[in-house]
Amino acid sequence: MTNIIAIVGKSGSGKTTFSNLLTKYLDCQKISVDEIAHSIYDNQEFIDFINDVFGSNYIDDNGRIVDRKIIGEYVFSHRGSKEVKMFNEISWRLMKEKIDSILTNTKSKCVILEWFNLHNTCYFDMATVKILIKAKDEEQRTMMIRLRDNISKEYLDKRENTGISYNECDFDYVVEIEYDNEDIITKAETIANAINNKCKCTNCEIIIQKD
Repeated sequence: MTNIIAIVGKSGSGKTTFSNLLTKYLDCQKISVDEIAHSIYDNQEFIDFINDVFGSNYIDDNGRIVDRKIIGEYVFSHRGSKEVKMFNEISWRLMKEKIDSILTNTKSKCVILEWFNLHNTCYFDMATVKILIKAKDEEQRTMMIRLRDNISKEYLDKRENTGISYNECDFDYVVEIEYDNEDIITKAETIANAINNKCKCTNCEIIIQKD
């Protein structure tokens, strides 16, 4: 049976860099749920749904979705609406199909699943190790996201205000990341050793242990 390591954290917290390092140290496969979420925008069933529910203005002349950010703007601005509920349902179904397929066909004994909202899915309950990544500097985190994703402060505020919150007690490890390669490498190595040795690094100040 494949063991799942769940890595959760806000956008820009450093979880992707951390999970990439952990993948290397543990010699396991990584699934970026965010990349899977992006890939469904090329799925014909999803394109047809957007066209039927949101309108042809969201579809270009080649029959493709014009821009994910435009859809995102609508979703973030109309939370709780019937259309957004339908959007979330079809999005998650298509994403879950891809994740399940990877988990079924992988030859790896260990798979890292990384996503900001993973704690609200069935995969979090299935995980043998649960890790929360936090950015030490929130202001720097939001600035990096705006530059990386080329978005306005207003759009980021809508995206951040989605009701996502984390209960640290739900995680085995809570890791606070500084935007420094050496810091991330050190902490990823520490967690990898802890997982490999099946131990709790109780004397390690960089990790908050949750029993």
